[in-house]
Amino acid sequence: MLWTCSNDYIDQWCNPGNQAFHYVCQRLGVSHIIPEPKEEAISTNEVINQLLHHVGAMCIHQLNLLATNPNLPITSVLGKQHPIEARHLSSICDIMEKAMVNGDTCIVRCILVVFQVVFKFFFSPQTERNRDIIRRSGLLLWQLLMAPKDQICPEIQKEVCLAISSGLNILYPGETEINNLLKLVLTEGERNSGLSQLRDVILTNLAEQLQNNRFGSDEDDHYRLNDELLHYILKIVVRESCILITKCQTVSKDDFQKLLSTVPAASSCLRYLMAVQNHLLSNTVLIKPDDNEDSDSSLQGETLKVQELKTSILALATQVLTGCDEVLEMLQQVTTALINSDMPDREQRLKGLEQVTKATMLGHLLPVLLTSLMHPNLQTLTMADALMPQLVQLVLYTSQTALLLKTQCPVFAEVGCSPCGTSDQKCRLFPDER
Repeated sequence: MLWTCSNDYIDQWCNPGNQAFHYVCQRLGVSHIIPEPKEEAISTNEVINQLLHHVGAMCIHQLNLLATNPNLPITSVLGKQHPIEARHLSSICDIMEKAMVNGDTCIVRCILVVFQVVFKFFFSPQTERNRDIIRRSGLLLWQLLMAPKDQICPEIQKEVCLAISSGLNILYPGETEINNLLKLVLTEGERNSGLSQLRDVILTNLAEQLQNNRFGSDEDDHYRLNDELLHYILKIVVRESCILITKCQTVSKDDFQKLLSTVPAASSCLRYLMAVQNHLLSNTVLIKPDDNEDSDSSLQGETLKVQELKTSILALATQVLTGCDEVLEMLQQVTTALINSDMPDREQRLKGLEQVTKATMLGHLLPVLLTSLMHPNLQTLTMADALMPQLVQLVLYTSQTALLLKTQCPVFAEVGCSPCGTSDQKCRLFPDER
């Protein structure tokens, strides 16, 4: 009974610091009750399965330890082991392929957890054989990710996404490959549950990394996506915000109460935008200039880094304000429709609409952005000249929406009436139907 000698199979009194055994088994999809063998001998398949369960359980312990200590070097957790050899990873892929063919979901889940640990210290391969093994493991993971819903359980799909996210820089070496993957999950995520879940896992991980490296790390640029990907993310956030506000009018009374009990919960896309915005603003407002930097292009003592941050803030603020205009326009339409409706719970929906709005980008992004723009470091003519038209439009929208909610009197009764008469002509961030 070799596998029973592990801390994993001893009770919690002798297993300090590790997750309880039944929680580990639940993640692996196996029973936490160890049956006693009816005969003196155990079949070879049963021994192999138990050993694989043991390996998966120990990998979960290591992942939990890394989760609680994100700055802990992986070598200190794994006993200063050398990077795994290609032949070992090839054997792992062999086990995965056989488990997939046999439909053994428990072994598949165990190997997926093993992949998550392996990818954390299996650095960029240097030989062609290593690259072939990496491509093979990536194809296996992608095959599971894109499997039809009726052929894969949600738990396996989640572990696949965690494995791909853990090995993102290994499976997709180079900025171009990662950007292509992110573009795929951002544009096709709504049509495929696997891609949608992978998008959420990757963006959540990037958001956490940005928060942990807020003040001027060398890896900041790696966690900050390019403008094209940010635009796709912002489109998703605008759509999510509009859908959330529309639910206040369209869902049933019971579903509306459930909605109020779940907000404000930010989606992964919104969380990433919040992390990027906070990262840029905090660096610009709080970080001290580098006295050693000598830049001829600096203006009024500003370093080149501060100028780059301001340029990034201006680009992000322009898109965020444009998206907020669209969400506010939807908020006006829903508010007016509720006021003119004969719903028995109209007043409750109007009151709940304010709470729901706080869960959108209007509540998570806009207040922080507007407050930070008042900081002296961001009070520049360039910033004011670029953002003033949008800020004026924003003031009109917010004032009229507040008037609607306060007086419950529709002020946009006429069709086509909009602030400044530019609602139909202005460039929209999210032009297609919501």
